[in-house]
Amino acid sequence: MSASYSSIPPTPVLGQGAKIAGRFTIQRAFPAGSFGQTYEATDDRTGKRTALRLIPAAQVRDKEDAERVRTAVKAAAGLIHRNIVGTYGIGQEPSGDMFLTMEYVDGQHLRALLERRVAANKRFSLRGAFNIVAHVCHGLTHAQSKSVVHGSLSPYHVFVGRTGRVKVAGFALSRILPSLHGLSADMRTYLLGYMAPEARGARGAKLDARSDVFSVAVMLFELLGGKPRPGIVPSAAALPESVPPGVRKVIETALGHAPEQRPASAAEFEKRLSAELQRLGEIEPADDDLRLDVEVDLGPPPEGQPANEPSIPPQPPALTPVRIPAAPPRVPGGSAPRLPAVPAAVDISVAPAAAGGGAAGAMLRAAAATSRGSQPPGRGR
Repeated sequence: MSASYSSIPPTPVLGQGAKIAGRFTIQRAFPAGSFGQTYEATDDRTGKRTALRLIPAAQVRDKEDAERVRTAVKAAAGLIHRNIVGTYGIGQEPSGDMFLTMEYVDGQHLRALLERRVAANKRFSLRGAFNIVAHVCHGLTHAQSKSVVHGSLSPYHVFVGRTGRVKVAGFALSRILPSLHGLSADMRTYLLGYMAPEARGARGAKLDARSDVFSVAVMLFELLGGKPRPGIVPSAAALPESVPPGVRKVIETALGHAPEQRPASAAEFEKRLSAELQRLGEIEPADDDLRLDVEVDLGPPPEGQPANEPSIPPQPPALTPVRIPAAPPRVPGGSAPRLPAVPAAVDISVAPAAAGGGAAGAMLRAAAATSRGSQPPGRGR
């Protein structure tokens, strides 16, 4: 029988200068997220910043768990899109601790921004809420085109960069989080507030694009002033009176208890919401590159850190760098250029120390599968 969540001791937070796999130098720890501890780190081989999530061995207890994590990470690494936080690689140290390397995003997760607005007694405007949701939908549309479902999308998995770019995170571990050890009871309860009814069921439940549509609708409900409650499907009737009836209807449909009651995809949900906001005069038709139109105070960047990040993920750190412009030119008609092909995953395995206490080495193995990054149909964001 597995240990209870409370029996797993808290993981000490690593300090600045600590090394992971003899290659990544810890710079600082981020606030605790849904699972494991995430850090800003420097890849000593390339000098580039990366986000590194450390998963203690106590939370991945056997080979089956470890293999499920690796499989999920490789699927997430194939998602190359400007509205998705890039996943680079997975590794394991001799201690059994696993680590995941990801794109570093200079910004904050949506949960923090929501809490700040609630504290100031402010709400997002219709256009501001749409901008966030539209970016999320574009990331999900790309994932859905690759048959990848997030499964536990929440404001903790949506990041807003200093440029206003919105990125979805968590594809690597979201589907398997509920069955891994170490997820706190508070976080589990919080995530339930955004999960579709079918996602709250037994392990292995059938999820599809409509499950993620439900989660996006709950986030939109919250952005417009609603208050999600764990395990209870929100009612559009609980939204503030200032939310127009047509917008309420779009949200209500996406919150259908049964998947067949909801829009079939994130793209369809965005299309319906966009049409309603155009009808209300909140947005213009074919508004090609929306940014947040609300004031988002992320605070000053850490000393020596640039305020802006590229809107397209850099190449995985284990590969020869390929120069990618931060703002690629638009193609007439609203389509976006294709991104360069990159390996679907990089497996970073750490060799055991040699006799006599030699330092652990890092062996990198590129996954055989490759994935070509492309924008989803419609307007690029």
